[in-house]
Amino acid sequence: MLQPERKNLAGFATGPGGPFDRTRKMDSSVHTELAKKLLYAENFLITFSVGLFLTLPIHLQQQGRTEIVFGQIFAVGAVGALTCVVALHWLLRRFGLRRMAPAGSLVFCLGSGLYAVAAHRYADVDALLYAASLLQGAGWGLFLPIGPICISSMVEARERPRFFAFYGAFNTLGIGLAPIFSSIAMAHLNLTFGALYGLACLTSFAGFLLSWLVARGNESYATVSREVSVDGNRNAIFRVFALPCVYFFGMMMLCGCIYTSMTNFQISFAQANRIDHKVFFVFFTASIILARFSLGTLVSRFPPERTVPALGGVMLAAMLLLYGAALSVAFYAASAILFGLSYGLIVPMIQAQATAQAPDAMRSQVLVTVSMSYLLARYLFPYLGALVIQPFGYDGLLFLLVLCAAAVAALAGYFFHRRTLAFAV
Repeated sequence: MLQPERKNLAGFATGPGGPFDRTRKMDSSVHTELAKKLLYAENFLITFSVGLFLTLPIHLQQQGRTEIVFGQIFAVGAVGALTCVVALHWLLRRFGLRRMAPAGSLVFCLGSGLYAVAAHRYADVDALLYAASLLQGAGWGLFLPIGPICISSMVEARERPRFFAFYGAFNTLGIGLAPIFSSIAMAHLNLTFGALYGLACLTSFAGFLLSWLVARGNESYATVSREVSVDGNRNAIFRVFALPCVYFFGMMMLCGCIYTSMTNFQISFAQANRIDHKVFFVFFTASIILARFSLGTLVSRFPPERTVPALGGVMLAAMLLLYGAALSVAFYAASAILFGLSYGLIVPMIQAQATAQAPDAMRSQVLVTVSMSYLLARYLFPYLGALVIQPFGYDGLLFLLVLCAAAVAALAGYFFHRRTLAFAV
């Protein structure tokens, strides 16, 4: 028997398909768009804070410390980062995505505050620097994998590569603009390192507030929390290593080695070669924004078996051009442009291809493991780089980066063409 259509006091149908149902859907769509914009803003604020700390090697050098000391302090962050990444699945089951999403920004803010205190009054207290690095690492270890999970919860699978690229563009925009800002602020506004790190504390706290606003009443977050709670396997994160996406974990780690070296050692590299580091950050930031906002759509039309190995080759060319940076600023700028284009395009492709090689039920675990691969490189490779710089100089570090870029291209080529290679053999 057909039920009469329910109407409200104004006479409008309130069931599915009625005007009020369409209004609710429209409101949900508007809320989702606003939520994504707030997450982009949070990403920019946190990474701007990260970019302000690219001055840390110079700050330590002015106190008589070497690159190795910086590498040791930075490596302590790996303990916090990797602990949080490994425990993330349990944390999501225990507290839910709504509570955990803003946590990374807040913990990173606390670490930035400790750095600011150390720079102001306790510059010679190493324990405070190690504690600050530990907290920042923990915050970054939460923020980095949770951000893509939050974005992916609000978009369909076919749209994820585009939104990963868009989200990543704000990541690079923050890190790229911060060194330019810090250079100008210290030269013309007489800002101290302590003031810069205090500003980083404020911007990361603003990012926390934005993430907290998005998390309030977000049904997409609640859905992710329910999916995670259903999977009771405590070793879920380790199951992904049996999937083909393991190749992309390796590519992400290698890209992370290159990226963390190109950012953390860029200012000291430029000073050693008597060139202006702002040239690198201006061209790198501009090219990576171009890559992710404009070229990403064009490149996505081509099959990944062509684009991913080719982008690895472009990254290799960028590393080789750095050998000529001391000879001409043109080599320096060209290297920054090629690295920005290749890195800006290949990272979201790695994320998308990694998730494509796994079932939907394991999407969050795959994204967490991709982030863990990057974090291993981000926090541990600078120490290895510092050990190489001491006896061999920056040419030795560049040689390592050339090897990493060549390995990215080779690994991508092998994954996509391994069947052809096996048949040829």
